[in-house]
Amino acid sequence: MRQRLAAQGQALLELRKLLDTTPDALIVIEREGEIVLVNRQAERLFGYPRGELIGSSIERLLPERFRQAHGLHREHFGANPHVRPMGAGLDLYGLTRDGREIPVEISLSPIAMGERMLFASAIRDITSHVDIERRLREARNVADRATESKARFVAAASHDLRQPLQAASIYLDLASNEALGREQRNEAIAKTRRCVDTLTELLNKIMHISKLDAGAVTPQRSEFRLADLFSRVRDDYAPAASDKGLELRVAPSRAIVRSDPVLLQRMIENLVSNALRYTERGAVLLGCRRRGRDLAIQIWDTGVGIAAEDHERIFEEFQRLAAGASTPTSAWVWVWPSFAGSSACSTIHCGCAPSRGEERSSRWSFLAATA
Repeated sequence: MRQRLAAQGQALLELRKLLDTTPDALIVIEREGEIVLVNRQAERLFGYPRGELIGSSIERLLPERFRQAHGLHREHFGANPHVRPMGAGLDLYGLTRDGREIPVEISLSPIAMGERMLFASAIRDITSHVDIERRLREARNVADRATESKARFVAAASHDLRQPLQAASIYLDLASNEALGREQRNEAIAKTRRCVDTLTELLNKIMHISKLDAGAVTPQRSEFRLADLFSRVRDDYAPAASDKGLELRVAPSRAIVRSDPVLLQRMIENLVSNALRYTERGAVLLGCRRRGRDLAIQIWDTGVGIAAEDHERIFEEFQRLAAGASTPTSAWVWVWPSFAGSSACSTIHCGCAPSRGEERSSRWSFLAATA
C-alpha cells in the first residue's frame, strides 16, 4: 500500500512538472471535485497560490450561480469520462481571487492512475476573444443601422422633394395657360421660382447631411460677434415670416462666441426655418442667455408645440410627428447631435410651455462656447 501511494505521489509530481510547461491553465481534480494539481498558469489566471487551492473544491473557482449545476455536470462526466469541451455552446466564467469574473473555454480529459480516476481541466482565458466579438457585433450593428438610416433618408428626402416639384409643375402649367391674364401668369411664374428656391435649399441640405455623415466637414472655429450672425438670419428669413403674417424677432446681443460661424448659422437657420413653417400666427424669437461661461442660443415660437412624450423621439433618425406639430423636417433631426458637436455647440434641448388659452409654445436651446 505504501509503495503504491508513493508511486502515485511520484506520478503526481511528474505530472505537475509536465503541466507547468503547458501554455494553458490546468487543474486536476478528484471525482468528488477536490483539487489535487494546479499549474503555474492556473495560479496566474485565478490569482491563488498553489498551496491555497490544493485540497479545496473546484467550485471555489466558479461564480456562485454556476456552482450547484456544476456539481451535477461533474457527476455526469464521471459516469462517462472522455475528452470533450465543457459546456459546448454555453458562456462559461471563472472566478478569480479578487472577485472578478473572466470568460473561459474549458476542455475536459480523464486521467487514469491505476485504479484512481482524475479529471483534468484545461482552462483558457478568452477575454480578448470576447472583446473582439463584442466589437465586431457593435460594428455590424452600426453598419446595419447605417444601412437602415440611408433607406429612411432616401424616403424622407423623396417626400420633402416631391411637394415643391409637384407644386412647380402645377404653376408651370398655369404660367403657360394663355387663357389666363398677364397678372395671373406672372404670379404663377413667381410661385414657380419659389418652388425652385425651396428645391435648391433642400438639395443643399441633403448634400450637407451627406458630408456630415461622411465626416467630410471640418469645423473652422473662430471668434465672432453673435449679433452679426443673428442679423444675417433675420435678413434671410424676415421675408418668409412677413409672407405668413408672422413677426421674426431677434433679441440684441453683445456676446462674442467661439464656434464655426457657417455651421452654427446653418443650425440656427434650420430651427428658425422650421419654426416659421409650423407656426400659423404670432412670432418667432431668436435670442441667447448666459449659462455660466457658455451661451444658450434659443429659438422660441408660438406654434402648436411638441408633446412631452415626443421630446426624446424627435431626436431619433427621420422622425415625423403628427401633422402640424412644430418639429424640424425629418432630414435634419437626425444630424443635430453630430452637427452640434461639429459646430462647437452642445446640449440640444427641446421645451414646450403653455401660451395663451390652449396654445403652446416651443423652445429649442443649445449651448455655444463664449470667447
